[in-house]
Amino acid sequence: MGKCDERPRRKAEGARSGKEGVPVAIVNLGCPKNLVDGERMAGLLAREGFRITKDLRRAEAVIVNTCGFIGDAKKESVEAILDAGELKRKSCRALIVGGCLAQRYFKNLSRELPEVDAFVGVAEIGRIAETVQDVLFGNGTGRRDYVTHAEASLAFYPRRLSTPKHTAYLKIGDGCDNRCAYCAIPDIRGRMRSAPMEGLKAEAKELARKGVRELHLVSQDTGRYGEDLFGERRIVELLDELSEIPVLEWLRLLYLHPAHLDGELVVALSKNPKVCKYVDLPIQHISDRVLHAMQRKVSGKEIRALIKKIRARIPGVTLRTTLLVGLPGETEKEFEELLSFVEETRFDRLGVFLYSPEEGTPACRMKDQVSEEVKVERQERIMEAQRLISKCLLVRKVGNKLKVLVDEASPKGTAVGRSEGEALEIDGVIHLKGRARKGEFVTARITGSDDHDLYGEIVGRES
Repeated sequence: MGKCDERPRRKAEGARSGKEGVPVAIVNLGCPKNLVDGERMAGLLAREGFRITKDLRRAEAVIVNTCGFIGDAKKESVEAILDAGELKRKSCRALIVGGCLAQRYFKNLSRELPEVDAFVGVAEIGRIAETVQDVLFGNGTGRRDYVTHAEASLAFYPRRLSTPKHTAYLKIGDGCDNRCAYCAIPDIRGRMRSAPMEGLKAEAKELARKGVRELHLVSQDTGRYGEDLFGERRIVELLDELSEIPVLEWLRLLYLHPAHLDGELVVALSKNPKVCKYVDLPIQHISDRVLHAMQRKVSGKEIRALIKKIRARIPGVTLRTTLLVGLPGETEKEFEELLSFVEETRFDRLGVFLYSPEEGTPACRMKDQVSEEVKVERQERIMEAQRLISKCLLVRKVGNKLKVLVDEASPKGTAVGRSEGEALEIDGVIHLKGRARKGEFVTARITGSDDHDLYGEIVGRES
């Protein structure tokens, strides 16, 4: 962390005079892990005297922190870059592109987007202040490009949260070793690496000092935390250490690969009072042939057994999954098997991705590519089944009392919050009647529900 952390500071401080408060906007796209990278870029820029603004029209520099995971995400990223390019022609002076799309398609983007002043790869976010400084106030020698094939940065740079101040993501690792047949993340972000535990504890304490009460622990494969550092998984130890921070009340785990969710972690999810009874288990499919083609390292039988164990040992658990439909060769019979599994398993939360052919992945070379029309139709059938399941499960909560963290509060006596069963910006919410403060825990009596959200009234204060 040392040299990488100091380099932007030395460069920017050398020419800071007269440039304090220059407005810079960051557009964050993609997953929470990428969002943390964007928050760290914002923190580095603020440390060097730049002013972070949400108003792109008033920014002198716009940074687009892109996603390159699947086709729709890449399209969204390109559109955001083009929109920022329009702003550059009208108002802002600099356009910088970072994130996964910049990392993966740097050469193509540099040819096709001459309006971009600099590209910054996932390993080089520590250079963001230097880059903005050079582009805005340098000698105009041309575009700056900082894209290497190094692994994504795990440095604990300062952060400016883009989430509500009472909740935050804690990126405990990056990169992935699973090599799923459809996924390009290992090529973009490198092998799986865990962040040092002492650094994570220090960052969590700093976030708590600033008012964070809920942490979402994220990485590409959260259940494997620590394998590379200690030769064994240490996710339970990390949870125990974080639980010792008094201000933190909720610790939520996201991205638990079913092949790596072991019995020790299931016990921790059941017994640790600060760990949300919420399991994010991306199974992707249930057909053995499709799982094998996906290179998921787990069978349908093992998935069923794991779900049974989770529900038996964690009473009241909220179970979320993600699925992928339309992998090349997926037959109608295999899809029907997946649909039947969804209907019988009754996940609390569920999302469905369409298979997207990604260059360089094994799946991209597979025969029998499924048409977009069929993929969309399969996605819609599963989501309709899940809508009915969700509606049925949520109505059963009417009359219950839940501990709710308030994310939004209005002086008119309404609020919006989440219980243990809802992750930030992923799941539904709870609409509340009653006065509350943003960031406090309240007790709510649930009075109604719809397909995805709950409704209730505040009947007490937890804190």
